Parts: sequence; C-alpha cells; structure tokens
Amino acid sequence: MTDVKLQESEQRKVAWEDIKFRLQYAKRKVPFKVFEAYFIKGKEPNLDPMEADPIPLVYRLWLSADQSIEGWVSITERLLAGPEFWKTTISIEPTGDGNSWRELNHGNSWGWQIDRSLQESYEILMQHAGSRYYDGVEPDAGSDVIPPLGFMGGIEKKLYQFLSGQTPGTEHLLRNGEKLFDPSVSFGHKHYSATCRWLDGTTPSNPYCIFNYMGDRWFRSMTAEYMQEIEQSDAIQFYMNCFLVMIARYPEVSADPSRAEYCKELRQLLNAGPLLEPLKKMWDQAKASQDRVDLNAYMGLTPFYIAEF
Repeated sequence: MTDVKLQESEQRKVAWEDIKFRLQYAKRKVPFKVFEAYFIKGKEPNLDPMEADPIPLVYRLWLSADQSIEGWVSITERLLAGPEFWKTTISIEPTGDGNSWRELNHGNSWGWQIDRSLQESYEILMQHAGSRYYDGVEPDAGSDVIPPLGFMGGIEKKLYQFLSGQTPGTEHLLRNGEKLFDPSVSFGHKHYSATCRWLDGTTPSNPYCIFNYMGDRWFRSMTAEYMQEIEQSDAIQFYMNCFLVMIARYPEVSADPSRAEYCKELRQLLNAGPLLEPLKKMWDQAKASQDRVDLNAYMGLTPFYIAEF
C-alpha cells in the first residue's frame, strides 16, 4: 500500500467513528462490520439470491470513497442492472443443483432486491435525512445524547437531488420508468411550524433536512384537493399563514444563503402563480401584513415571535 493509500485508509478509519455514531443514533439495524469494511476498504458484501442487499443504495452512495457524481452513477447503474453486475459467489446461470440466481429466482425475478434497496433508501431519507431533530444541540425526548448535526452531516441535499433525478446526468436512473426517490409528502401543520422555526433561525434546527430543498415540490402540491384541506383545518390555516408571512418577509440577503434561497424561490413561484383560493388570498394578505407573528398563539403557549427582520 502506498503512503497516500495508507493515509487515506487511516483518515477513513477515523471518520468511521463519526459514521458509526450517526447510524447508532438513528437506531436502524445495520450490519456494522459490513458497513465498516465498505466504508474503510471499499469491500462490497457478497450478495445472495435469497437475501436483501445489506447496504441499501442511499448508504452505498453516502459511504462510498468515490463521492463524484460519476462514481455515484456507476454504483446506481450496477444496482439497477441486476446480479450479473453485483458481487456474488453464486452462479447466475443454472447449475443443475437449484442454487443459481436464475433457479432460485424463477428465471430473473430478482427485482425484489432492487425494490427493497430503494424502499429502504426512501425510508432512510424520509425518516432521518428529513428529520429536523438532528440539530446537533438538543437531545431528543427521553434521551440525554446530543444528536449529530444532520443525519448524514451535510450530504443530504446532494443525495436528494441525485436520487430524485435533479442532478445533471442522472435523468436515466429510473426504476420501472419512475424516479428512484419521489417523496410522497403531506404538508400538514407540523411542516409549516417546523419550517418557520428553521427559517427564523433563533432555535436549533437541522440545516440539512431534505425538506429545506423541497420548495418547488411544496408549490406543486398546492392542488384543488389541498385547498380543501386548508379550508377544513384551522391548524393548517394558522401555521400556513405564519409560513407565508415568513416567506414574504425574509430578506433577499441573509447570513444563511440556504434560507434566503428557499424563500426567494417560493416568492418567485407564488408571485408568478397561478394560485388557487384560498392560497391566493392568504399570499396577498401575507405580503401586506405588518402584524407581529406569534408562532405559539394557536397552542396558547408563551409567545414566540417570528419574521421580525
């Protein structure tokens, strides 16, 4: 091993301790030895026709030594191509003893392993990369362990855009004609409350939460059906009003470019429209409002004023 390779290996051994802590904090059952070998040495596990891939795609990308888009495309293409391109010690073609990939999978029905990898990746992104409690400051309820800052430490946006086909050069990465990650999101009142707190910036929040990069997806979700949800929910109306005022008032120039960009994008989309009612009226009122905004008023808690720029 060259001096450079040795140094890289030692650096990854040190970095592994941080990765391990993040995985343990998430309380997801993972084969740590397998993950460690993949992260430090690039050693892939041997896959079995009757078992799921122990390293779901999103982890393969996150933990790969090659963090280039080209490297990620190669990893993803191999997964989607099937066992002929996977690491395995088991024959692909029939061997006569019934133990080949084709015999055990009745021809070539190993797509369930690809689907499992993508489904687990979806859950990881939504439940952890999309969670705001990875704020690096406050322990979660019932714990005294300070969480990491961002589940994956800042690579969340890159992963989200890559797997959802937004990154140039990834448009062809599809499964059954669909994007590898296409979140089904219900924007309820908790989303608006949490996003207001992130934008306000005076309380701890996960700056890498993938919902921070979904402004355009939120706008596309403003359908006639969602307008009915707004009209039927006092909680959504209240917190959405707070959210819209925050978007309207957020400064063009901010100490946090990611927050400023999020608000700028949504202002442009909302101003360009078209908007359905009651969203159009709510947006017009938000832009004209000069009132103080107490995010805690709905719950009757100690006032927490936001959007005071």
